[in-house]
Amino acid sequence: MIRSLAAASLAIVFTAIPAQAETDPQVLAACMIEHSSETDVATMKSVMLHALQDHEDEATASLLKLAFSATSIATGDCGMSLSDLDTPLFEDAMQIYGEHLGTVIMERALSFLGEFGE
Repeated sequence: MIRSLAAASLAIVFTAIPAQAETDPQVLAACMIEHSSETDVATMKSVMLHALQDHEDEATASLLKLAFSATSIATGDCGMSLSDLDTPLFEDAMQIYGEHLGTVIMERALSFLGEFGE
């Protein structure tokens, strides 16, 4: 009985996340962040570095790679359909997702600088 209740509770939780992600960019972004990898962080770092160095082609290529990964996460793990990707919801979630990855990179850089100065 307890196992059945636990399984039902988990099923409800896991089905509620994609449904809620379909209407709230914060929830969708949180799902995307949860399913992101170190590769995504490295790709965002590449975007930032190339952009800062005015390497437009390389920055664009890295940005496309990041967008493909985010699209894959949103559709594969967060319940979005391909048609949902052309909506303000996904655009807002992408902005939050990108800001998160940028923050991770900057926090790591500042941490490294703090360790370097000790």
